[in-house]
Amino acid sequence: MRDFAEGTVGCMTMTAATGAASPQIGRGKGRGRGINRPGVFLRLSLNDLLVMAFFWVLLYVEPLAVGPLKISVIWKSGVILVLSFTMIRRHLPVWFLFAVLFAIKALFYTTMPYGMIENIAVLMEFFFLPVLIMYFLRKMSREETWANRMILISLKIALFFIFSTIPFVLGLESLYPAWDLSMWGSDSRAITSFFSSLAPASKIFYTSTLVLAAGHIWFPRTLSYQMLYWSGMLLGSYIVYASFTRTGWLIYAAGIVLIVLFQRGATRKSLALAMLGIAAVTLISYLAQNQAFLLRMAGGAAGYREDVEVGLDAILRSRMPFIFTAIDNLNAHGAPGWIFGHGVKEGRDLFYIHTGMAIKPHNGAFNTLAATGLIGLGVYLAFCFVLARALHRAYRWDPQGRIMYVITAYVWLSSFVISHGLPFYAQLVLIGPLVRALLVCRYRGPQS
Repeated sequence: MRDFAEGTVGCMTMTAATGAASPQIGRGKGRGRGINRPGVFLRLSLNDLLVMAFFWVLLYVEPLAVGPLKISVIWKSGVILVLSFTMIRRHLPVWFLFAVLFAIKALFYTTMPYGMIENIAVLMEFFFLPVLIMYFLRKMSREETWANRMILISLKIALFFIFSTIPFVLGLESLYPAWDLSMWGSDSRAITSFFSSLAPASKIFYTSTLVLAAGHIWFPRTLSYQMLYWSGMLLGSYIVYASFTRTGWLIYAAGIVLIVLFQRGATRKSLALAMLGIAAVTLISYLAQNQAFLLRMAGGAAGYREDVEVGLDAILRSRMPFIFTAIDNLNAHGAPGWIFGHGVKEGRDLFYIHTGMAIKPHNGAFNTLAATGLIGLGVYLAFCFVLARALHRAYRWDPQGRIMYVITAYVWLSSFVISHGLPFYAQLVLIGPLVRALLVCRYRGPQS
């Protein structure tokens, strides 16, 4: 246990996870504080474990309600209000102003006040991330080791979401209804941990595991921390599979390939590709005999099918009917529906009428468009564009953080295009690279 109480400060040589020379930022003389200081590596203290235990209990009881509001809405609202007071009379960056505009827009739609509670919940889920980013921007700008500390925060969050599933893997029941896999011919249950359904659980699991995979250089080379890393990778890979979401399987598999291809050096890349190939052949050999897996890949939410089609093309084709349904729902509300949106609850009601399922469009753009209209979609895309530009600039100026920036952009974009987008807790895992990118852009900039 001693290793968990000790950090390692200094440079680290190249590792198999990213091929980066060390976790310290950039090359040359930077303009900001902490840029050229040695890297600070992951350590888990007793305080970290106590905080994780507290949030485990909090997330477990989130589905419970106090009056008309769930605990999840109450505690997030309180945190947002407290942190918002720290921003009074301070300069607010343009991306945060876009976030404020989108949050306000979410309260105005054609069917208001119908479903207002649902829209407030969505507002809280969205606005929590910008408020936390602003908090860390203020806090970490005063820290000498801010760049690496933000990555460590993301790694700790990723470890929390991965290892918090252990009680559920061992049989603990969530307060949400269990998801059995009988419609795909299996008598087992999917692992969703604290979360309400397969899709958000899968996104949180694959985001956490990909961030962990990309963060290997921030782990000390001691036996205990290397065991922590690889056990986290194994458990994370298992729960991604056990969440039984084919979009999650696809995004996770492609993300692992992306991390492997990001290796530097022909020998290191060849070794990583060989190991990945062996693992892939072994896994495919097993899954080819798993009828539940094949049916899930073929049918999605449709249930049993004999014409098994596995691949990206099948997944994309299965998304189109939901998008067409979302367009029909918007047309039903006319021009006001397209401009202002019809709200979250109305959208689910209309989907239930047309498909028998109270779901959302399986596409982040149409999901946002349906709920908040063209105005809301435009503001949200502007918010994303500013953050994406920061990631792109930081990618050029901060070599040691590149793999984290790539994984952040990849997970966010792929989830937005072929699914509903990332839920709040998956976005929370990415807060480290996002804050690091914004700070790099603020303090470093182009070097001469």
